[in-house]
Amino acid sequence: MKLRNITAAFLAATFLFPSVSVLYPSTVFAAETVSEVNTDIPPAADTVRFTVVDFDTGEKIALDKEFSYFAIVPYIWSSDDTQQSPSTNYLYPDSNPYIWEQTISENETMSVSLADGSLNDKFFLPKNYEEITRYENGSVDVVIKLKSNAGFELPPGSVRITVTDGDTGELVPDEVLAEEPLIVGTNIVTKGGVTGPIIRADKNRTVIKSNLASLYKSADKFELLFDGKSEITIYDNNSMDLSLTTAPKAEPNGDVNGDETFGISDAVTLQQWLLGSAKVNMKNWRAADYNKDNQLDIFDLVLMKKELLRSIDLPVEVSIQEGGGVVGANIIYKVYSEGEKYFLSYQDLTYDQKPKSIVKQISEQEYREIMAQDYDSMIRFMEDPDRPGWSEIVFVLELSYSDGSQKKAVSDRMPSVLTELRDMLAKSSDYVEPDNRIEYGATYNVLGDGVKLYSGPDESYEVIDNVPSWTKLKELGYQNGNDPWIFTEYSGQYGWVNSSGADISVYLGAQWGKPVIYIYPENETDVHVELELTTSDLYTTYPRYNNGWDVTAYPDGSLLNKADGTHHKYLFWESVNARTRFDFSKGFCVAGSDTECFLKEKLTYMGLTEEEMNEFIVYWLPKMEHNKYNLIAFQGDVYTNSAKLSITPTPDSLLRIFMAYVPLEEAVDIQPQQLETFERNGFTVVEWGGSEINS
Repeated sequence: MKLRNITAAFLAATFLFPSVSVLYPSTVFAAETVSEVNTDIPPAADTVRFTVVDFDTGEKIALDKEFSYFAIVPYIWSSDDTQQSPSTNYLYPDSNPYIWEQTISENETMSVSLADGSLNDKFFLPKNYEEITRYENGSVDVVIKLKSNAGFELPPGSVRITVTDGDTGELVPDEVLAEEPLIVGTNIVTKGGVTGPIIRADKNRTVIKSNLASLYKSADKFELLFDGKSEITIYDNNSMDLSLTTAPKAEPNGDVNGDETFGISDAVTLQQWLLGSAKVNMKNWRAADYNKDNQLDIFDLVLMKKELLRSIDLPVEVSIQEGGGVVGANIIYKVYSEGEKYFLSYQDLTYDQKPKSIVKQISEQEYREIMAQDYDSMIRFMEDPDRPGWSEIVFVLELSYSDGSQKKAVSDRMPSVLTELRDMLAKSSDYVEPDNRIEYGATYNVLGDGVKLYSGPDESYEVIDNVPSWTKLKELGYQNGNDPWIFTEYSGQYGWVNSSGADISVYLGAQWGKPVIYIYPENETDVHVELELTTSDLYTTYPRYNNGWDVTAYPDGSLLNKADGTHHKYLFWESVNARTRFDFSKGFCVAGSDTECFLKEKLTYMGLTEEEMNEFIVYWLPKMEHNKYNLIAFQGDVYTNSAKLSITPTPDSLLRIFMAYVPLEEAVDIQPQQLETFERNGFTVVEWGGSEINS
């Protein structure tokens, strides 16, 4: 006689307890035919009978013919203690029905799931898939109902991704996605915690294996980190159609500083950002993407200036006269052009002093920046009687325009552009402009008798100044093919220093922190690893590096060092005196408090395992999370060419992740870096490391 009919709350087929040990039999099914059973007749006392049937027809399923592997997982816990972890068993039926000799007492509750991997593309678990009946003789009847996937377009547990161009309304071509895959992050909150799998589409209408549909059904919050529109369709077989429409590209309006107007200050902001200034705050970089290629460069600046010239009339010559004061000063600054050349002139005609005149050639960029000042506001400031002034000093600002017209203001209030002209004069010594300027270069210590600051990258150039001992110099640029010479600044003067001299060295604190090398052969393998550093000096290794490392590597990643018989998880090395010119043209500006989440997402995407990622974060997070911001760029050839690895035998797959970061007090805008994913095939070697760069 049946006492009661219970439909237990179902558990997702992929949620298993990781602490349970699973033993897989060599032969899962012993029976060749399906046993006959009358479900109206109770099983024998103190047993549990499992029957697997088709959800729609009720017919029993031939497990041995339909599945290569099938495991039932009963969960049993005390009815009066719902917080108790249930006991878990793995049953491998050799017949259908299958009898399990197990007593389920009156004060125990039972639920049933299937072990991960039991189902194939033919069947899926629908809602209310289990029906449990308890009998007076202590036996239990469990019917597990599987639903056929026939009639569904997508296989169970899959996601089809369709990407539509928000501007054209058409599908994004496969060749576009192959070159630049669409990467979409997720933020999913369930009772089990927070997860965030990354969705990647490198082909349109691609179908990927994913449990997103199950997560969507059970989530308290399901968020796609995507700028465009999305539409989600969930099917009964736990498959999903994910339709993504990219955000239409807004027409650039030039307002990069976010003040809701387009003016000279926006052009100056973009120009300073392109020059690598860390002080620039680009609130809306897309507003300057005039050529619509999703990146900012000099071509966007040219187009912005042309657009700006259409809307405003800029002067072609600026002159400021500073006169009066106790000594009767009479100083004239002028910025002007002659054909394709641009000049800054300075005349000191102060009374009773020897006249002094300087003319310096300046760059077109510097000239345009002076012409693009907001002179209307400057003149209003000078003519405002309520503003404080210099009383005894008179400033005369004159602007000349291409049509011959002029503007003039006379005041005891100093025009702000004068400060820029003074700075430009102080720094405009005749020096050779570097081929490459860098924002976050290496720091050098001046030692001994000091070093000479030259106007160019060779000792044949004029000596501008002598830099004394104990001075720190920052590398600001370099010439192609002339590595020893660095472009720098000392006491307001720009010039060149030979960094290979005896009286200068790279600051010892500049180091590469804890690069570690993991080795995963397919079989036990003797491996030889050599490291060649070209822009830093090897400082510490473990195990000891002796013209290389010789180890025996095992498939689980463990290493036996042949030199001393010690065992290791990885090869560790660290270097100092780093003079590497890291690439910060693209990257990420991350708040210190967000560093952990950022690293988890990016390192997982790039291919680190959970253990490798955790070891990376444990080392770097304490150094980064207390900074207000971190400017982070993952290095490519700049690093691998500076730290060359030679591995014998040659690995089938090699992943080298090196993070360079700069602690910042204020956020900066930077073009996002496109990262690549990594697939492990065959003999695999993985390395991670990093370096902190002082701004």
